[in-house]
Amino acid sequence: MLWCGGLAIGAGPLSDNSFLTHLATGRLILEHGAPHRNVLSWGSYGAPVVVQSWLASWVYAVLERGVGAGSIRLLVACCIATLMVLLWRLSGPRRDRGAARARRGRGRRRHPVVE
Repeated sequence: MLWCGGLAIGAGPLSDNSFLTHLATGRLILEHGAPHRNVLSWGSYGAPVVVQSWLASWVYAVLERGVGAGSIRLLVACCIATLMVLLWRLSGPRRDRGAARARRGRGRRRHPVVE
């Protein structure tokens, strides 16, 4: 149920204002390799650049080219759904594993030297 809610939230409109830049950079990476000069900006065209989010840009371009633009939304939706489930699991009450072992008859053994 929680995962389906995450899918619904993630399938909404993409709200990252730099998404198109990431997609264009990914297309450049597929065509020519990682850019070392800025080719997407009018104000700093030709200036040295380090593409820090190259992996996400590349993944977006590969998904768009291979499956279609809808696959990027599906990827985002699955990531958000998975993060919601992980957050739910990690924020739940902590289980006392020592008590469970003791109930099963496998309590902690004491070291013979330390009492």
